[in-house]
Amino acid sequence: MAGSIENEGLPTAEFEIWPRSFQIDGNQVQIPLLLSYERSDGARFRTIENSDIVRSFKAVFAAGGDGLAHFDSEGSGCELLCISTQSNDKSMLERRYVPSRQPIIVGGSVVVNKVDGIVFNGPDQYFKSSDIFLETDKFTVELKFLDQGYECYKQKRKRRDDTIPTSSIKLRCAEGEYLSARDATRIFASISVFLTLLKGSNVGIGHLIGSVSGGCDEFAAIGVNRFDPFADTSGWYCRSALSDVSELFKEFWAARNDQVLWSVLRRAIEFYRASNVIRNSSVEMAVVTSHAAAEVLSHFVLERLGGWSGDLLSERIPFHSKLRASSARIGLDDDILEKSNELRVRSRDFNGADGFELISIFRNRMVHPAKSIDYTGLEAHDVWQVLQWLNELHILFLLNYRGKMTDRRIRCGFAGEGEDIPLKPGFR
Repeated sequence: MAGSIENEGLPTAEFEIWPRSFQIDGNQVQIPLLLSYERSDGARFRTIENSDIVRSFKAVFAAGGDGLAHFDSEGSGCELLCISTQSNDKSMLERRYVPSRQPIIVGGSVVVNKVDGIVFNGPDQYFKSSDIFLETDKFTVELKFLDQGYECYKQKRKRRDDTIPTSSIKLRCAEGEYLSARDATRIFASISVFLTLLKGSNVGIGHLIGSVSGGCDEFAAIGVNRFDPFADTSGWYCRSALSDVSELFKEFWAARNDQVLWSVLRRAIEFYRASNVIRNSSVEMAVVTSHAAAEVLSHFVLERLGGWSGDLLSERIPFHSKLRASSARIGLDDDILEKSNELRVRSRDFNGADGFELISIFRNRMVHPAKSIDYTGLEAHDVWQVLQWLNELHILFLLNYRGKMTDRRIRCGFAGEGEDIPLKPGFR
């Protein structure tokens, strides 16, 4: 197996693999697999067999075989689904497969200290030369903005549904540290969550090549973890925050040592992401999903930092009271409706309800038909933006971030250089 990261960021396009075990429709065969991939999609396999094997395959299909295959390579097994079968004049048969899951690890029996790969639909790095550096005591990671990523962000409205390789990613272990293939994929999965927090939608990392410094490649993790379309989600992350990303990552990585905090962050970021992604399809679903993130975050803040007991949290206290209390605990004392004149006017219909109560009114009446409410699309959009903004503040507070951010509640105009996060100093 051989591969290397080129200037455009992708390793060699095809590997020849001799599986330790390879079965097609339950029949054991001894042939190599050719593992390949394209810039815009995941792993593909193909086999090319001689005439004797062609005859055996024909017999399998005549018996009603479904083309399922399974291979095992150094302990890494995977089911393959046949998507096409072709024969040529030379009695050669070519079959193409897709794996049932991705990424798929090939090799991996030797530990490595270098891993190179590609980031798909990653966050904007704003400048051609603006690399992102992430660091722990075990490894360093460099994201280098690819020319294609830079150009696509300049025309992001036209590329919103595309799959774009935006950055190359290089992990280098600290001196004396090594990673197995499984360790590497777990690390990159967590890095993907971090990049998702920046982008606001799932960021893919894949087509990994693991090697030892000065040595040959030892494993390939071909394919990409789940990721969302390229569309820009316009959240808190901005050009002014770029210089603080490294410090934010250190806090994010340290949070993995706190099992409860890590679970809260993972769930909240996933709800936050889902709300961003579904917004163009349904603003109501976006509000409901964002509200779920707020419930997860406010509960943790009140229990861990606010001193609320389990009994108090389980009492039938209105959620808007809990969200108001958790927002105060993280140091937010702004009027959360200050950017929406529409919602300020609408609050008069509910006896001057403040922003927290108005959020709950909208959410509850979207979910419960018996409590229907007439609202404009603009009002629903502003409720969603306020909720997502509150979620961003809670997540960034828990990660001890006090840098710059974009206020997503501002509906139009140039976002500018960002502003200081609106949390009072001294809160932790």
